[in-house]
Amino acid sequence: MMRQMGPMIQRFQTICPDCQGEGETIRDRDRCKRCMGKKTVVERKVLHVHVDRGVKSGHKIEFRGEGDQMPGVLAGDVVFEIEQKPHPRFQRKDDDLFYHAEIDLLTALAGGQIYIEHLDDRWLTVNIYPGEPITPGAIKVIKGQ
Repeated sequence: MMRQMGPMIQRFQTICPDCQGEGETIRDRDRCKRCMGKKTVVERKVLHVHVDRGVKSGHKIEFRGEGDQMPGVLAGDVVFEIEQKPHPRFQRKDDDLFYHAEIDLLTALAGGQIYIEHLDDRWLTVNIYPGEPITPGAIKVIKGQ
């Protein structure tokens, strides 16, 4: 392409404004009505992401070839990265969940039960047995829950 600026002529390479660097043009009447000659269309696709229990922050779930696509180019990937958000009742440490419960003195000494609503909306019953040593900061393990 050449451009004249005053008494000087500037010569440079640029993308052709007619064919956009494709090397060919399509008459308006012959263009695809869906993509208008751009060779790609925008489509909406729903991807269902299954997240297993216990997945840690930073875990990535990939859908290979589900990203943007263009002729002559490999399709991109869609990557979801898991980010754990804080929970108001539970704290996670590695593969364990911790729940802080306030237990009154009578229950701590004489025994009783406390109820905890689990993450899957089930209610767990935790038995406190008479004479079981309970001190401030004590941890009681409930296996498999």
